[in-house]
Amino acid sequence: MESKNIRNIALLGHGNSGKTSLAESMLFVTGATDRLGKVSDGNTVCDYDAEEIKRQITISSSVAPISFAGGKVNVLDCPGYFDFVGEVLCALRAVEAGGILCSAKDGISVGAERSWKYLKEANLPTAFVVSKCDEEHGDYFAVVDALRAKYGSIVAPVTIPTADGKGVIDLVHNVCYTTNGAKSTKAAIPAADAGHAEDLRMELMETAAGATEELMEKFFDTMELEEAYMIAGIRAGMKDRSVVPVFASSAMQNIGTEALLQGVMDYVPAPTEMEGIDAAAPTQAFVFKTVSDQFGKYSFVKVMKGNITSDLSLRNVRASSTDKLGRLYSICGKKTTEVKDACCGDIVAIGKMDWKTGDTVCDPKNEDELPGIEMPEPCYAPENFEGEYVYQEEDQSFGALLRWDAPETQPLWYNLYRYVIVTKEDVVIEVPGEATSYFDASEPGQYKYQLTAVYEDCESDYALTSDGEDHVVIEVTGIEEHTTDEIVTIVNIYNANGQSLKAKDLNELNTGLYILQGLTQDGRMVSKKMVVNQ
Repeated sequence: MESKNIRNIALLGHGNSGKTSLAESMLFVTGATDRLGKVSDGNTVCDYDAEEIKRQITISSSVAPISFAGGKVNVLDCPGYFDFVGEVLCALRAVEAGGILCSAKDGISVGAERSWKYLKEANLPTAFVVSKCDEEHGDYFAVVDALRAKYGSIVAPVTIPTADGKGVIDLVHNVCYTTNGAKSTKAAIPAADAGHAEDLRMELMETAAGATEELMEKFFDTMELEEAYMIAGIRAGMKDRSVVPVFASSAMQNIGTEALLQGVMDYVPAPTEMEGIDAAAPTQAFVFKTVSDQFGKYSFVKVMKGNITSDLSLRNVRASSTDKLGRLYSICGKKTTEVKDACCGDIVAIGKMDWKTGDTVCDPKNEDELPGIEMPEPCYAPENFEGEYVYQEEDQSFGALLRWDAPETQPLWYNLYRYVIVTKEDVVIEVPGEATSYFDASEPGQYKYQLTAVYEDCESDYALTSDGEDHVVIEVTGIEEHTTDEIVTIVNIYNANGQSLKAKDLNELNTGLYILQGLTQDGRMVSKKMVVNQ
């Protein structure tokens, strides 16, 4: 595969906006999978972790390499929940563009606005995908109008849904994609849509012409642009963020998926068109993701310069060590396929390397370190800890992990959030390799570690101790009662066991202890403890 035929794009947006379903549809229509998985069924390619299946949300970014039209599209399916923003920021270091999903029914969400902010800060080309156009009360054109009102005339529809909802119209190529199952066929634009489509196509020509002076002159000569010039204009405008294409999609029906993939190939810049990527330079790669699970440890790298082969030795600039590479893999979800090399701009996973997320690896004779990944400050982190710190390999947005005498290390943030912040009575501890155990926190025994954790404005003390059998007991003190005054929009509600109720209405709650997760007036995500007495 040549660098000019590679595209790297991240799918961003609010939780439940359809990112994973869109990636699943892309895999299905290109023949990478033989059935269309569903998030609700727990059988999608990208959400394969047990917690993702259980909670029906994306927790960790997944890579889905897709072959289309003689090229390769590396799709990164990113989490939509703000708790996992570190995964999003890491993914943006590996792509040349971001696609922000907005539901046709819900419109612009807080997650979409934040995704725009991240892409703007990273100066990455941006496109919008209006998802779930087939749902009742979904209105593609209302969402487009809202996007234009917020971001201006740079927002330009490129594909629109047909009036009968059975396909999409590609305004650039002037064709209609009609979808039946996994197959889409190209046909003339239906008569019912022809007038509206022509009006929008003329608007798109003018937007594309504004990308360069040369195209503007051509447009003024005839007051229209040929298809090739429209593609060139949108591509140039997308690269400098003066054009933001909008695509229509109904992923569960595979409607608009092929047209979107064609748009990615046509408009998203190739890696070598972006600054800092050079196929002719000595080898350099950036570690943007690390996965450690029961299948092994993989370091996902974006090849920034040169190419990578399995017989190379690369210099880890941070660790000042030269490492011979292990096997190279192309990973799709949890499926691994061994490969021999990776060209400039491509994404590849390397097994069994002692690298960390944010590392730069390069030709030993040409050390050149890339900037690290800037992470937001964690909401809470341990203090006065006398044990051993283990930095999180998979998500660096969490401060640190605590290593105890168990077969493997468990993420401290996960246990604290799910089992300690939520309840101060019986605490559930999941010890790797053993059955889930229940402990009574009222009899903690002798303290082994003492630490303080801060979660938003709730400061609590935790004490961890070993009972001598590789178990951990936690005592919680100092959790204060809080009101929900600051929360103006409820995002989710958790019960005392840490389970998401998928509810956003307080009237749905029975008597008990709950944690409300929501947004404040200034857009901050906070969590508040609440006791319901009915």
